[in-house]
Amino acid sequence: MDLDDYEKEIVEIYMGENEFDENMSFESIIERFAGIAQTCGDFAEQLAADTGAVSSENASWIVIDWEATWKCNLRFDYEEIYHAGEYYFFHNY
Repeated sequence: MDLDDYEKEIVEIYMGENEFDENMSFESIIERFAGIAQTCGDFAEQLAADTGAVSSENASWIVIDWEATWKCNLRFDYEEIYHAGEYYFFHNY
């Protein structure tokens, strides 16, 4: 698989924090990649919007603590790597 520059950057960031094992491939790292955000709370909010869990139509009047959502729930499902002022998120599966 040929990786483009963006995918190469993602793999390099992941490999900078994790040891490569024989069951891992560059493709599996790209498949695990879930996004980039300024904070873990921003990632939680974007994930909720992307999955339709919360939208402006159904929750504009609700206050949600996105950092608490990350800390209490999502942090178990994702690995976050802080790099160059942003967090990179990878599925834990």
